[in-house]
This record gives sequence, C-alpha cells and structure tokens, in this order.
Amino acid sequence: DDLIPHLQFEYGTAGAVKMVQDNGQLVTRNFLTGVIDGWEDMPGTPGYKRFFEGKQGCFHCPTQCKHLIKPATRGKVGLEGIYGGPEFDTAVALGSDCGIDDTFTVLKASELCNKYGLDPTSLGGTIAFTMECLEKGLIKKEDTGGLDLTFGNADALLKVIELIVYRREAGEVLAEGSFRAAQKWGKESLPFAMQSKGKELAMHDPRAKAALGLGYAVSPIGPDFAVIEHDSDFDGSAPQKFIDEAGPIGIYARLPAEDLSEKKVRMLYNLQLYWSSLEVICG
Repeated sequence: DDLIPHLQFEYGTAGAVKMVQDNGQLVTRNFLTGVIDGWEDMPGTPGYKRFFEGKQGCFHCPTQCKHLIKPATRGKVGLEGIYGGPEFDTAVALGSDCGIDDTFTVLKASELCNKYGLDPTSLGGTIAFTMECLEKGLIKKEDTGGLDLTFGNADALLKVIELIVYRREAGEVLAEGSFRAAQKWGKESLPFAMQSKGKELAMHDPRAKAALGLGYAVSPIGPDFAVIEHDSDFDGSAPQKFIDEAGPIGIYARLPAEDLSEKKVRMLYNLQLYWSSLEVICG
C-alpha cells in the first residue's frame, strides 16, 4: 500500500512507469504493445535522478509532481532546466508511445511543450500516429517534412515538434492533431489514430481498464485519464480502504480491471456521476 505514494513522492506521477511496465500496460509504439525494452532509462526510474535539481511540489502533497531539472547538454541539444520534469502521461506520450526510452529526449520534448504551450498527450499521440503511418507506408517522407519519423528516432521527434510549433511543412497538418491528419491522409490511416471525439487517448491503456476505456468513448470531454477513477482501484489488488469508501456511490464489491460485465458499466455510471459533481464543486 505504501509503494505508490513512495514512488510518487520520489519521482512525481512518472514514478508509475515501472509498475505499469511490469503489468504490461505501458503504452508503447502508438498502443501497439504494453512494454518497451530500455524502460530503465525513462523518467520515473532511478536513473532519472541524475537530472534532478530538487523538488518543488505543492506543500504537504504526497505526490511531488514538479521536479526541478538541471541544465544539461547532449550534442547540439540543450536542456534549459527551467520548466521542470514530466508527469506520467507526458513521460509516456513523448517516450514509450513514440518508441523513445531515453530520459534526456523526453525531458527536452517536455520542455518544448511547456515552453510553447503544447499539450504533451495530444502531441505525443499525434507523432506516434504519424510514425506508425510512415512505417506502414500510408504516408511518405514528404508528409513528415523529409524526416525519418519512425519509432525510436529521437532526433526526428524533437525536430518535428519544432515544425508543429511554427506550423512549418509537416507541422501545418500535424498541428491539427491525429484525427484531422488522418482525414487529410485518407481513410486507411484513420484506424491508427488513437483518438475519441477527435482527441488523442490519455496514456492509460483501455484494453487493461475496461471502464476507463468505455469512459474514453462516452465521456463528454473525450478520452481524458480523469474521466473516472481507474479500474485498478477497485480490482483484487486495490486496498480495502478504497472499496469500503466507495459504498456511498454504489460500488460495493471488487471487479477485475478487465471485467466487461454489466456491473462494470454500472460502476462507470456511478463514478461519472460522482466525478461530474466534483468538477462542479471544484469549478
């Protein structure tokens, strides 16, 4: 029960990377798989600490999301070190989802998002979609600005982010997201755009969390990771405290995360009512 709080205090929400990798749920290569070789050098792992300058999370919060990052240089690429480290979804979207298992590259990509005001989840999802389309021959290099935008190509990842920021060449299309890019590139590419309602999926695999997956599909705000509490908080591994305190909202028993029964649909319904009320209260 103390593992998750400990990891999140040490690494922020990125501390969940190892646990999700171990469970086979780490979104990788545009949702093709749930594991990546070399995950040990992703944010949220012990090696990540070599970039730490300190913590700057909210007072008394057990999840220290914001880490101060040291300025660093690798070749011609430099980290300014003023934007903080990535959270879980950013680490995955700009890391394993794009086939990247290199902390420095993820930190730089995250820095560009913070510097230019980009959503890292949509950005990473759009780039991963483009990588798969290029590898499958659905688009050509001219559609990527001449970049070899394939899974694991760190240099191409950073370069295409700059194109997107300034809407140059391939960035003109990719700045609109994966759904609109698929509309331009043809219907054959659309199944590889991991989106719902035109918004890229959050970096939590719906194949492993059935209620969350249904939430992605029916939520009025699209596939956000916070549409409901995740299935894993009510399955056999969840602390009993979670189950005991869920009774007032109509959840009285554990359900496997992969369960697809009517009970899981009812759980989603009850959780969405509760979550929506919190959004009203919190504004």
